Amino acid sequence: MAQTPRDRADVLGWRAYAHRFAGDIAAATADMRAAYEIDQSVDTRLLYVSILMDDPQAWSDGIQVARGLFAEQPDSVLRLNALGYALIQRPEGLEEGYRLLWRGFNFGQQDYAVVDSLGWAYYLYGRFEEARALIERANALSANDPNAEILDHLGDVYWRLDRREDARNAWRQALDAEPDAIRRRSLEQKLRRGLTDPAPRRRELPRVDLPEGPAQREEL
Repeated sequence: MAQTPRDRADVLGWRAYAHRFAGDIAAATADMRAAYEIDQSVDTRLLYVSILMDDPQAWSDGIQVARGLFAEQPDSVLRLNALGYALIQRPEGLEEGYRLLWRGFNFGQQDYAVVDSLGWAYYLYGRFEEARALIERANALSANDPNAEILDHLGDVYWRLDRREDARNAWRQALDAEPDAIRRRSLEQKLRRGLTDPAPRRRELPRVDLPEGPAQREEL
């Protein structure tokens, strides 16, 4: 039986994760809020951000906690990615999230999570070749432990580049990587029908005071 506040928060956090994996976003958010009330450790707050960013009703609360984490360690790749990726889940957060993810990438070019996140930001800006370069890199960096989200992103990018068979292969690999219930349903639909929503419109990228974008970097 969980005795300490941290133990109780851990139990609630694991239950929130299980709810999220099963596709019950509302239950996941409720448990994660309860965990956060008990314990505000870094681990609990990071999980709070990752759970709440998928809930449209709770996204802004997750962003607030992510901003607090970032303020404590503004050069942390983990925290830059947590805030940046949460922000780009909504159109109003895309520009700020892109800038933060570029900063995270600048510090952590071997960190597959931030590499994928920045690639997805490029995708949302309609920059599919740049997205491909980054997400392929993220997939290579995580090759020893295939990541369903990265493979799902890669499939979407390939589809937009009219590489339909490559897209389906990536989506099949994503299914093999044991995705959560919501992603599994989405992947199964993509394999049946492809992407049916309009492609993100190509737009100008925000200015970032860092080296030129990944498409121009030799190592990519």
